[in-house]
Amino acid sequence: MTLFYKLFSAFLIISLFPIIASSYLFMAPLENFLLDHVRSEASARLNKNAIYISNTIEHLDEVLKQSAHHIRFSEYDDKMLRWIFQSHPQMNELIAVNMEGIVQVAVSRFSYIAVGKKFKECSPSTFIKKDIRFSTWNNEPMITLHYPILSLSTNEQKGVLHAKISIASLFNALSRETDEHLEYIVNALNGHVIFHPDFNLVLNKSDASALNTVQQIVAGADFGYGEYKNFNGEEVFGAARSISNMPFILVEETTVEDAYLLLTKGKRIFYQILCASILFILIAAYFFSRSITKPVARLLAATMKIKQGDLDTTISREKSWLPDEISIFSDHFQSMVTALKRDRIERDNALQKERIAEEKLRKAEKMEAIGLLAGGVAHDLNNILSGIVSYPELLLHRLPEDSELRQPIETIKQSGERASEVVADLLTVARGVAASREIRCLNELISEYCTSPECREFHAAHKKVTCVQELAPDLLNVSCSPIHVQKCLMNLINNGIEAMDKSGTLLVSTRNQYIDQSTITHQDLEQGNYAIIHIEDTGGGISNLDLSHIFEPFYSKKVMGRSGTGLGLTVVWNTMQDHNGAVTVTSSEKGTIFELYFPATKQKEDSSANQEKIILPHGHGEKILVIDDVQEQRDIAGQILTQLGYQVHEVTSGEQAITYLQNNSVDLLLLDMIMEPGLTGRETYEKILAMHPNQKAVIASGFSESEDVKATLKLGAGGFIKKPYSMEQIGRAVNEVLHSLKVHRPA
Repeated sequence: MTLFYKLFSAFLIISLFPIIASSYLFMAPLENFLLDHVRSEASARLNKNAIYISNTIEHLDEVLKQSAHHIRFSEYDDKMLRWIFQSHPQMNELIAVNMEGIVQVAVSRFSYIAVGKKFKECSPSTFIKKDIRFSTWNNEPMITLHYPILSLSTNEQKGVLHAKISIASLFNALSRETDEHLEYIVNALNGHVIFHPDFNLVLNKSDASALNTVQQIVAGADFGYGEYKNFNGEEVFGAARSISNMPFILVEETTVEDAYLLLTKGKRIFYQILCASILFILIAAYFFSRSITKPVARLLAATMKIKQGDLDTTISREKSWLPDEISIFSDHFQSMVTALKRDRIERDNALQKERIAEEKLRKAEKMEAIGLLAGGVAHDLNNILSGIVSYPELLLHRLPEDSELRQPIETIKQSGERASEVVADLLTVARGVAASREIRCLNELISEYCTSPECREFHAAHKKVTCVQELAPDLLNVSCSPIHVQKCLMNLINNGIEAMDKSGTLLVSTRNQYIDQSTITHQDLEQGNYAIIHIEDTGGGISNLDLSHIFEPFYSKKVMGRSGTGLGLTVVWNTMQDHNGAVTVTSSEKGTIFELYFPATKQKEDSSANQEKIILPHGHGEKILVIDDVQEQRDIAGQILTQLGYQVHEVTSGEQAITYLQNNSVDLLLLDMIMEPGLTGRETYEKILAMHPNQKAVIASGFSESEDVKATLKLGAGGFIKKPYSMEQIGRAVNEVLHSLKVHRPA
């Protein structure tokens, strides 16, 4: 049995038992009350009618008594009696006789009485004042009254006034008021019916003395009642009452059904109320049970959903101005579900963050491993490339303009520079961007690259691709490394063009955007203003499998060696990380969109950023100590600096440099950072500063700007140049540090 049926049954038992029990206890008093009411009503009716008959007869008695005093046996007597006769319809006969019994005046409704003849019904010497006699004309029972006629002078009896009152006339007056019940009159002296609507009972002088109601009155009771069979053998309810001052009994009869109609109605109403109460209790029990089981059912359904892992379920309930315990429990249960959902979301977010952190750690470890490999390779390659980049530049300065060797030497120099760019990409992947920052507008960097010979040459090979620029005129400035931004543009634009096999459109646009907590879509971005580069192509898109790997080093779908090195997008990702920005990519069958987010600045663009190159500065015999463990690097640096007008001394280690400076002084150190197996560049510079506190230095390294480089710059080193360097780079760096100018740090 379910909870609903249990509650429903319990409520019915608790509610119906007292109602049914009280109905049985209440029914008997109710019946007695209604029976008493029936008897009291019958008594009231009979009493009213009996009083009416008694009062009417007493009134007629008084009228006739007064009339008897005024009779003089003259013409006036006839008029008086006729007036009385007409004023009282109950009168049937009025006869005045003298002492000899001769009729003097007579008035009758149904018979003719001759005046002057002897009146046979009574004699003046023997009369009964009140008697019941039958009419001689139609055997109708009459009430006969006799009054003496006295002389006014002598008060001597002169005769008798004889009057007959019709019992039917009296009763007809009653019948007009009480048509619902059968009433008749019984002679109390002999029990004969003297009036009845059924006149045959009167004619037959039916005996009513056996009726228990009549017997009760004869026995002396004022009122009698009971059930019995009438003259027709029908079961009736009867009531009887005597008429005062008259030997009459007034009897009322009605059918048992009509008599107990009020009782029947009362019972019917009682049972209707009982049925309505039971129905109300049934409805109340239903809704009461539902009010408990419905929210419990909701709770059960919710727990089943929660058991299945669905925490999005909502427990609805009816609003109530007076919440009950179940509603309060439902609210608390809903709060618990909400808390569980919140905890699960927080747990999922924590797991997501943990997975992202693990992915970042994995990627960082992978990048670190690649960086160690790339860094070592790049360092060795930079040392090797130094000769390929620097010596051709020295030779070109010494060759005449018309020498036939200039072209092949320039080709060697350009090949070395391209190789150094690949090495620079490796170092970017391994150690980050090592370049100075400038306040620039991204629109200008885009325009510079799109109008560069490299971009024009690449676009010429893909003539069916249309390049469109939509640059925001109010674009905010950014602090960036222009070289690396243009390298990002080159990689993304070239990739976009190559992604469109035959034809298509490449869109390069810019915009400003403020990113707050509600609009952050990239987890590495902070709140603030950003300048955004939007690059969109209409190619075939990137597959979902490739999207998760495109920023990994050497991951490429291109033919290695023919079109790229597999480091392009890795350089883009590392560049954006070093600029505290982000790169996002979305791709579909309709094309691919890359967006670069650069933190914007309100600083104005550097006025010297686009200045023309100034003439290469030369020295004036300043002493420079070159400290490098690689012979080729010492030779290259020595020859370049010598050609630029400086005095150069070379040593192979930090220890030799310290020994040399114990007895000598120089204007500038050109310091390599990694010298094995002895002191590093930083350690060497620290010991030199102990001897020469104001010693100026320029750092030269094949690595990017590492922690050692930054620490050495903080110690007082004035500049940093990355190997392989050109004559212009080393010349400017040395000149700026010697003259205490801000060191330009080229890539």
